[in-house]
Formats: sequence, structure tokens, C-alpha cells
Amino acid sequence: MEKEGITLKLISGYIEGQELVFSAWNERGLFKYNLKTNEIKLLTILPTSQTAYGYGFICKDDDVAYLSPCHANSLLCINTNSWEIIDNIYIDDNIIGVNDTRYGYIASINDKVVIQPYSAHAVIVYNKKTKKMDYFDDCFIYIKQNYGCYSQFIFLGETLADNELYFVCQQNNLLIEFDVEKRETSYYPIGSDKDLLNNVVYDGEDFWIYTNAGDLFRWNKKSGIKSKYDRLIQQNADDSSICIYKGRIWIAGKSMYECVSVNIETGNVVSEEFYRNVCEKEGSGSLKIINDKMFYFPNRNDYIYSVDVEKKTLHGNKIILQGDEYRKYIDEIIRYDTQKNSLVYEKHNHMMTSFLEQIQRR
Repeated sequence: MEKEGITLKLISGYIEGQELVFSAWNERGLFKYNLKTNEIKLLTILPTSQTAYGYGFICKDDDVAYLSPCHANSLLCINTNSWEIIDNIYIDDNIIGVNDTRYGYIASINDKVVIQPYSAHAVIVYNKKTKKMDYFDDCFIYIKQNYGCYSQFIFLGETLADNELYFVCQQNNLLIEFDVEKRETSYYPIGSDKDLLNNVVYDGEDFWIYTNAGDLFRWNKKSGIKSKYDRLIQQNADDSSICIYKGRIWIAGKSMYECVSVNIETGNVVSEEFYRNVCEKEGSGSLKIINDKMFYFPNRNDYIYSVDVEKKTLHGNKIILQGDEYRKYIDEIIRYDTQKNSLVYEKHNHMMTSFLEQIQRR
């Protein structure tokens, strides 16, 4: 008899040891997945939001995990020892001129948490010490005035250097640098106006910037473009992912149909032929390096693939919450919502009692 359960579609997560802490599409929980044993456990129930997407992108600092919203208006702070929500900080999206803060990419820098809403020319900075939320709605003013686009910004948390954040906009050829401390924005044109930037990684010296057309630039802040590689990915180039692994830049096309690596030292390009039928229906995804191993995470799909770059193979594991953990998940949602409704009722009842008492005094 098949166990009762649900498959989970990963949004975002962070790694500790062999375990991936992650949130899932359309689910109310924060979960833990063991990359070695494939075991999944529920950590905590998240509050409801304006839509089913809830909270998504996660970063961790010390003993606190921070979850930015997907169609919600708050930043969640969760104690990673007890998995209790210790703060739920309101984000005023009216300040940054959008209807929601959807797909808010997030990173922790020193004493700050930085969120870049996908649909706005803005950076939101939460100060951990003062508990204050700052809104920098003018940091992309040049983009706004010259391009008029309010979407498709990609926030590169993995390219952080000191207090600097880096962004690319898929509708132009600008690498955007934002200094959180100085509150200053710099713009660096890469290639020509026809080069629409898609993604970027940093090797400690140079930026490797990938375009929607499948081209790759090697760019240095002082010396400019060092080299360019044309059409590395031929099909669905704008759905590609990029990462650094074992001294090479790796670019994976949609569903890993195409995969190319570039040697950082020599510039040598190798076409990496993986067994493509493993994830042929997975669509776009992202490459992640975890504990010196490569993984492929399909966007909004219920598999995690381990990538063996020596054997050129992919091995997929389906993320299924079942058995006791599944029943615990359902029970916790009911308990959470019942408790919340009870508190709302008590508050309402208390307000009504106070109101009646005031009338009687009159």
C-alpha cells in the first residue's frame, strides 16, 4: 500500500552539513531535506499570506533564518534552534511603487538583510540591530528613466563583495552595483546595447556575465572585458543557469539539454554531454554547489538532481513528504489555524465586552 503524502516543489533554501532547509511552492511549511538519506522533515508552519505562494527566498545568519515574501508583505525571522517565528516585519510595498513584493531575492550582509523585489526599481534593507526597514527606491533611477522597465531584475546574492550588491536587468546590458553603506549605485555597460544580460557569477577576480543569447563575457572592474564566448547555449538560452565549480564556469541550458563548461585558467570550452532524458520535462532550473558537489534544482518541480561531472550523469530524487511527517504537517496546519482563529475570536470578544461596558457606563 502506497504511503499517504505530497510532493514538494522547492522555491529556495540554504545548506547546513548534509541538510537542505527549504520552502515549497503552494505549501505552508518550512522543511528539511537530507541530501544523503533523502529523508524529509517538517520544521515549522508558516503564516498564511495574500495568495497561496506564501514565503519563499531564504538566507541564514547565525541562529536566524530570514524568509522574504512571495506575494506577501512581510519579512519573517525564524529561530533555527526552536524553529519559532521571532518576528514578522511589515514591508510597505506602496513606498516602492508596486502592488506586491513578489519573488524578493534575499541576502544577509553584515548586520543587514537585503531584499530586491523582482517587480520594482528598489532595494529593501532591514537593519538587524535597529529593527528598521529602509527603502531605496531611487537606486535604479537611471534604469527607470532610460528604459522604463519595472521587471526582470536578477539579484546575485552569490556575488556579494563587502557591502556591494550586484544586479543584472534582462532588458539591457548594464551590470548594476549598489553599495549598501554609501547608498550609491554604479552602472557598467557590458558589450553592446543588443546584449541583454541574464546572469552573473564572480570568481574572486573577474565577473562572468551570461546573456539571453547564450553568450558569455569575462569582465574585470578595472580592465573591462577580457574575453567573450559566443552562443555557448544554442536553444532556450535565456532559461540557462550558471555557477562556478572545480575551476570552471558551468552553464546549464533548459532541462540540462545543453551544458557547457569554461576553464577559468585556460579559457578552454568543453561541451558537457549528460544523459538528458533524466530531466527532459523539468523546464528551467538552477545549478547549485553544495558541500563540493553539484546539484541541479528544476524550478517549481519536485526533484533534486545530483550531477556527477566526471561520469557525466544525473541522478534524480523526488521530494516527497509522506507517512508520519505528512500527517504531522496536516495536523500542525489545523492546530496553527485553530489557535489563530481562537486568538482572533478572543480579541474580538474582548473588544465587544469593552464596548458594551463603555455603553453601560454612559
